[in-house]
Amino acid sequence: MSAFLGWLVWDWVNTRRGVGRTAPLQYLMPLVAGAVAWLATGERYTAAKIIGAAVTLGGVALAQFATRDAPDAPAQVD
Repeated sequence: MSAFLGWLVWDWVNTRRGVGRTAPLQYLMPLVAGAVAWLATGERYTAAKIIGAAVTLGGVALAQFATRDAPDAPAQVD
């Protein structure tokens, strides 16, 4: 049920703001899921979990944003 409601809200926001402006909000999903798990089930977070999550999210963000401003490489002809 929560996934369905989440998709409805996501579609509504994309309709109002546009996908290009809302795409970075995808990075909030793991943080919100972690907060809900902590509040709803008492999930415990160790330093290893937090560091692993930070490294993963940082790597994904770096991969996405590092290529955004990179100049286009010329096509190679073999």
